[in-house]
Amino acid sequence: MTATFSLGLLPGSRLIDIFDAVNHTLLILGAPGSGKTTLLLTLAKDLLDRATRDPAYLIPVVLPLTSWAIQRRPLAAWLVDELHQQYDVPHRVAQAWVETDQVLPLLDGLDEVMPEHQTACVEAINLYRQEHSMLPLVVCSRVVDYEALKVRLRLQGAIVIQPLTPVEVEAYLTQVGASLAGVRQALQENSALGELFNTPFMLSIVAMAYAGRPVAEQHTSETPEVRRRHLFAAYVERMLQRRSISTRYAHQQTENWLAWLAWQMGQHSQTAFYLEHMQPDWLPDRVRWIPTKGVRLVVVLLFALATGGLFGIVTGVASGLVLGLLFGVTSWVVLSRMEAINIGGIIGVEILHWSWPRSLFSLLSIFMTGIVFGLVLGLLYGLLAGLVAGLLFVVLTGLMQGLSAGTIATKTIPNQGIYRSVRNAFLVGVPSGAIIGLAGGLIAGVGIGLVTGIAGGAVLGLPYGGLACLQHFALRLVIVRSGFAPWRYAAFLDYAAERLFLRKVGGGYMFIHRQLQEYFAARHMEPGGTTDGESSRS
Repeated sequence: MTATFSLGLLPGSRLIDIFDAVNHTLLILGAPGSGKTTLLLTLAKDLLDRATRDPAYLIPVVLPLTSWAIQRRPLAAWLVDELHQQYDVPHRVAQAWVETDQVLPLLDGLDEVMPEHQTACVEAINLYRQEHSMLPLVVCSRVVDYEALKVRLRLQGAIVIQPLTPVEVEAYLTQVGASLAGVRQALQENSALGELFNTPFMLSIVAMAYAGRPVAEQHTSETPEVRRRHLFAAYVERMLQRRSISTRYAHQQTENWLAWLAWQMGQHSQTAFYLEHMQPDWLPDRVRWIPTKGVRLVVVLLFALATGGLFGIVTGVASGLVLGLLFGVTSWVVLSRMEAINIGGIIGVEILHWSWPRSLFSLLSIFMTGIVFGLVLGLLYGLLAGLVAGLLFVVLTGLMQGLSAGTIATKTIPNQGIYRSVRNAFLVGVPSGAIIGLAGGLIAGVGIGLVTGIAGGAVLGLPYGGLACLQHFALRLVIVRSGFAPWRYAAFLDYAAERLFLRKVGGGYMFIHRQLQEYFAARHMEPGGTTDGESSRS
């Protein structure tokens, strides 16, 4: 039996008391903008105070459910990954916390899970509670979305956040004073407008959009949905008119870029946008191959031509053709293997981990490849050169296999993942190239050493951040050329945050509210626009 409470956002309302009364399992329901997330964060603060006073108390953790739909794993496994990615908790520690029931999940945005996966998400939450002895848990959702589900969460209590009453709205408008006199007058003339102002978020949007301005008469007689759209349009217009020292962008251009971003975030179930997380599937089908297969083809061709040409100049045309082909094939194999592992995506190398067991094991598996490599060079430059080259290939490749890539959980600056990938590519490529070049120089002279050093360092730097950087560069270039976004994207996102469309979250960005994101996403789909963003070309 679920106990249901109604809760108005009034001073003195304590959610934690209701949480205790319903055996520490609670569903928070409300209309868009009613303050569900704010209440959840307030509850999290109160629970953290308890955990601070009592070390044995559960660890409250706020997590958005949107990412669950990506892989739709069991909730326990998803919790471990989210603790690691969102809060930088070491994976082993997160695993231990979840397995021993030390985490109190506070799950936000059930309604933000893709509709086709919401039922499965509810079932995953119910199964998790069943397997973990009915562990305390809180979930937030829009009330309309939850009521449309055929499956219900097995929680002991639910609260429904009530809309602001006309008295509360009037009190707020009176308190603000003359700047919202036009809103008060419009509300008095058309009480139906009260439906638009009945949540804290919408009331704040009204205050910013119409401060010192009258509400347009033609907007007072429309349907609620049309009024809401006009309100957000007025808000966007007002924010774009704010004075700023930042770089200015054309208003239409700004709206087009934000519309494309909002639409893409919705398509990929993202609540926070990180530059380094953009993937080729953000592009229209016809150009998705450019950052993946296109980059691989260009890199291999340039690499083969450059190394073959340099070797040809130093050692002769025949050697140049053979070695250019050899290095080209090697780089093609490396890049093909990486693309197969990454399934066509762009995976940055933000952290490097080392493992001796993995390195030693790989020495055996690549030994035969080293022999072939050494034989080819031995035929060209003699037995000693082939022996040294083959041994060097095996040792270096084995050492490289001991390295594994990872991602940083907490990003503090935009595109931090790509910057770190650049650094790691140089950390691996430069020392490796120096060793290869030194060996080549001792065997065949300075010219050969220089060429082999540059070529070897480039090949070995590609898997450890180099390829990700090239692919990201190509992706950004296509996005800019298609008119979806500016080249200096972080500067534009900062500008949008200054205009109160977005807010910065570490190294990422979020729309200030899901309703504003939905407004911009709808703009992208309006007549005259296209889903591939061609109408956004500036």
